[in-house]
Amino acid sequence: MAATTRSRTRSKNSTEVLQLDVVQRIRTDRILRAQNEEEWIVNLKAYLSGDLESLDAGEARACGKIADDYDVSNYWLLLYCPRAGRDNGDRDRLAKLVVPEDLQQDVLHHYHTSLEGGHQG
Repeated sequence: MAATTRSRTRSKNSTEVLQLDVVQRIRTDRILRAQNEEEWIVNLKAYLSGDLESLDAGEARACGKIADDYDVSNYWLLLYCPRAGRDNGDRDRLAKLVVPEDLQQDVLHHYHTSLEGGHQG
């Protein structure tokens, strides 16, 4: 007779959650590194954080034109969250991660071939 105790089940679930946390952290770090390699993203993050000294006049002007539609997360990831006709509550719901060009094909491939993507192939 085999019995599964709560502690064994809880331990298994804790391990799965821990693994998901590790995977999420790896993905976040990879995206952050890629964002920090794209000049326009680095410039926009500097602009949004108030670090205008690192930007020349043209870069600051370009960032100023689009800055209202972007925000920086707690993890320093750039998010696209358009404000047009929406209040701040909607802004939080509509925030989208800015995927750097170098990673766009990887992200598309991952979500088109995984169970998370909604369709395979």
